[in-house]
Amino acid sequence: ISNNIAASYRKYLKEETSIWMKQKSKIPLTVKNNQVDPNSLRENKPKMAASAPTPTMEDYLELKLRAWESVAQKHNFTPPDLKQVNVAEFAGPEKAVSSIFKWTDVEEECNEVISSYRGALKALTQEWMEKIDNQSVEFLSSALTGEEIDSIPLLVPRTGVEHWLSSIADVFVPSIVISNMNEELVDSILEEMGLSKYFPNDKRISASDKYETDSQKMLGGALRAERRPDHCVVFSATPQSAWYAHDLDMKNIAIVSPYPYYELTTADMTVRDFKSIGMMNLKNVFSETPSEEPMQQVQVESPRIRRETMLKTRFWDDG
Repeated sequence: ISNNIAASYRKYLKEETSIWMKQKSKIPLTVKNNQVDPNSLRENKPKMAASAPTPTMEDYLELKLRAWESVAQKHNFTPPDLKQVNVAEFAGPEKAVSSIFKWTDVEEECNEVISSYRGALKALTQEWMEKIDNQSVEFLSSALTGEEIDSIPLLVPRTGVEHWLSSIADVFVPSIVISNMNEELVDSILEEMGLSKYFPNDKRISASDKYETDSQKMLGGALRAERRPDHCVVFSATPQSAWYAHDLDMKNIAIVSPYPYYELTTADMTVRDFKSIGMMNLKNVFSETPSEEPMQQVQVESPRIRRETMLKTRFWDDG
């Protein structure tokens, strides 16, 4: 009896499931030998709506890998793989050429290779950005009208950035912006985002200032802010920036994106956006941990007191 009940249950369940799938998904099911034809599902699968192209961290590393490969081909070096390029992201170009890729230890050759790498990366980045812009324009043209496209801002600051800059400006804390782009591009970006009022011209550091390394740019920012390096904090989004800041006795607050949280553990504080930063949190970053080393006890030497021993003479008659 139980076998007949189970067989009837499976039969009615199969029929009801077929009816329900036809009504809900409008996908015709072809049942043969108690199996669903996969071709019918594949042919009638609804297409997903197109979305705007978004670069990922993998795309960024792939771009740098292509730049290093072009440099290796130019200077007759062994091209690196993706894992080595990922490690080079943390070490910087100088360490990558000498220690990770092991191409050369000569300073002049190393500088020449790094210069070639930056030129190749710049050219590939421009080509990549043009491709992304073209794809974005095609997507917007198909999804939005002309008036809607014109109303979209070109650049938008991250959540909480303007409120944070306004808060520290109210307490007269100077802010410096550091960028690897040239001066004209930095000015245009700040003007587009409406942040130029927080960064006067003398508080902007760009590639036009001829600083060679990120450490020099950070020191230049401390000089323009008229603050000691150990009184400065660097806001960044890369693990390398934390290393550079700590080498200069500066503090570092890392913003999650594009690197995940677990790759930003070298920072003094890691947040998802500027809304998570408060004045008390910033004060805690600069708070010094008290030393728990016990103080050495000093033993004071005092003059010895000489005690005279009293001797009692015993005579034979005393017993």
